[in-house]
Amino acid sequence: MSVAKGQNCSINFLRFLFTFGICFMHLVCQVISPYIAYPLNYGNFAAPSYAVELFFIMAGFFLFFNKKPLEEYISNRIIRLWPLLVFSTIIAGILRALHISGMSLKFDDILNCLFLQGTGLMQGGATNGPAWFVGVLFWVSVIYYYCKRVLGKKSFIALMIVMAGIGLIVFGTTGKANPFEGVRGFILPAWGGGGISMMMLRGFTAIGIGCILGKFQEIFAGSHAAQTLQSVSGSKKLFTALEVIFFVGLCAVLLGGSLMNIYSSYLLAMGLFLIVFFLFFNNLGYFSSKVLNRKVFNLLGAYSYAIYIMQNVVFYIVDYCLKTYENLIPHTNLVITISMILFIVIGIISYYLVNFIVEKTVQLYNFIQRDNILKETTL
Repeated sequence: MSVAKGQNCSINFLRFLFTFGICFMHLVCQVISPYIAYPLNYGNFAAPSYAVELFFIMAGFFLFFNKKPLEEYISNRIIRLWPLLVFSTIIAGILRALHISGMSLKFDDILNCLFLQGTGLMQGGATNGPAWFVGVLFWVSVIYYYCKRVLGKKSFIALMIVMAGIGLIVFGTTGKANPFEGVRGFILPAWGGGGISMMMLRGFTAIGIGCILGKFQEIFAGSHAAQTLQSVSGSKKLFTALEVIFFVGLCAVLLGGSLMNIYSSYLLAMGLFLIVFFLFFNNLGYFSSKVLNRKVFNLLGAYSYAIYIMQNVVFYIVDYCLKTYENLIPHTNLVITISMILFIVIGIISYYLVNFIVEKTVQLYNFIQRDNILKETTL
């Protein structure tokens, strides 16, 4: 089974669903919470933030199968992540100039555009707080990819097991109600008076788990177990039931996990996700292979990063509207509904606009290069 090629509709469905969930959580916990009588906050609604771990796991899974040279891998990561990251910062600056956002651009935003938010080398937060995920994803992926290139597979997986184990132990012994809260939660001293933040440890742990899942998938695919399992009478129905049960269970934990012990719900969410991802990736049941096997989910999956990185723009707009038009405050459900639509609309528009700018920039660069070569050959 090829991992590097093709699209998996059910996995892209999960990408979009988790992105939507994270945006919803940030909206109700950060933006709307100060305006409503019974606010939701991270103390009683933190579990949807585990979806970030699930994104890290997916990144680690596909990192394991990536065979490109290190330089190409890094350049692809930059091309994939950087344009929208910078674009979100520019839009935040425009909103500030229009007095829609009260947050001014500052030096931290430059560091954010260098993928440093959330790493511990950057103190405080930039105008795009959720972008810490991008900085951690970039640097941890590059570090792990370098290790994968220089180590044998056995040594690399051994390293992943150690890193994942250390992370899970630290999370379990922090003694905090929410050990994942805040980029200022430093755990190890580092250069510049900063440190290795809890966000970096989250990345090292979850991406490591994703790499381990990739190794398990490699063994599973190499043994031809998928064909054997699907040839057994009734197996498709059994796996369909498992897909639905574990998927519903995962959604329940992400929505209501804050009612449980935070560490237990964290482990439960990751465990359920590993099962769901494995079942969906291999299309073992009808739910993944039939119900979710729709091209629209591949399209929504492609928009997911743009929706995630542009969510701060929606936050500024909603906060401005709630401050300016107080008659909106009693209509919380309407505000949430419109906000969720805005997440999708602004994300999709940004996706196509940034892709257009990047495409034209590349075309201009190639034209200049060809023009320079032509001039050199005619001299």
